[in-house]
Amino acid sequence: MQVLTTDEKDVIVIHLHGRITGVQDTDDFHNVIETILTSDFKNAVLDIKGVDWMNSTGLALLVRAYTQLHEAGCRMHIAGASPAVQTVLHTTKLDSVFGLFPNVAEAAADLRQTVA
Repeated sequence: MQVLTTDEKDVIVIHLHGRITGVQDTDDFHNVIETILTSDFKNAVLDIKGVDWMNSTGLALLVRAYTQLHEAGCRMHIAGASPAVQTVLHTTKLDSVFGLFPNVAEAAADLRQTVA
């Protein structure tokens, strides 16, 4: 899994690419989350349009990131989930936990409009 970040003014965007299927893939992602936790960002979008599959490790990664950010007062939405990933999120009912959006622009706009 590849992890890149971009700063969209007041929203940090975390771009994930590849498959999320093993613990060995998650170090870079955990480092990004730790960096956000020590920053002034209060809004994050997890762009997963480049993720074609995830297993339970991937789900745990999303839940952990959401929990850590939420506890620190940072809101997180997910953007660009493929149909396969949407199915996994729906089956596990995580689609009711995360704000799911078709793209980063819509996710970021929603975060800017809503108040925590």
